[in-house]
Amino acid sequence: MVEAKTGVVSEQDRRLLATALFRLFDHWHLTESEQSLLLGLRPEQQDELKAMRRNGLLAPTPAIAERTRALLRIYRYLGMVFTQNYDLARGWMKTSNLRLDGDSPFEKIQKKGDAGIRAVTNLLEEQLF
Repeated sequence: MVEAKTGVVSEQDRRLLATALFRLFDHWHLTESEQSLLLGLRPEQQDELKAMRRNGLLAPTPAIAERTRALLRIYRYLGMVFTQNYDLARGWMKTSNLRLDGDSPFEKIQKKGDAGIRAVTNLLEEQLF
C-alpha cells in the first residue's frame, strides 16, 4: 500500500506487486522492451527492469507501483471479459481495436502513457459494468 503522506510503497507490497507483474508480463509474452514501455521506463532504464525481475522487488517509486496496479487491473478485467478463452485474453493487448481508434491496447498505452492506460481500462469497464 502507498503511504499517503510520503508516497512510499512498503517493501512487502513492492515484492507482491513484482511477483504479480512479472507473471502478467510472462502471460502476455512481452519483450523486455515492451515491459519497460508499459511501466513507463525509458529505454536506458532496461537495467532497472532486469534488476526488478532478478530481485523480485519493484523499484521504490510510487509511479511504478501505480502503473503496476493499473496493469494488474487490466489483466483482472480481461479475465472477467474472456472467462472461457485464455488465448483471447492473452492476445487482446496486441490486437487492433476500433474502439481505441484502431490501435491495439498496447499501442494506445505506448502512445498515450497513463492516458492510454485509462482509455484501455475504461474500455474494459464499459464491457463489464
